[in-house]
Amino acid sequence: MCKCNNEQIEMNRDNKKCPKCGAGFRCEGDKDCWCESAQIHKKEMIEIMDLYTDCLCPDCLKEYERE
Repeated sequence: MCKCNNEQIEMNRDNKKCPKCGAGFRCEGDKDCWCESAQIHKKEMIEIMDLYTDCLCPDCLKEYERE
């Protein structure tokens, strides 16, 4: 789910800024990131990837989680 490559993660690990709301948050990268536990339908995941070029913060990602 994480849209970051390893180089981006190392450079921006503490400096992520949500492209949706502007909040700062921490990205741990691919399989170790908190976002891997988010349960999002494929349709919503495609929408997120189409709308945003980087990872969303926990609060914004929760808006897309399965109900």
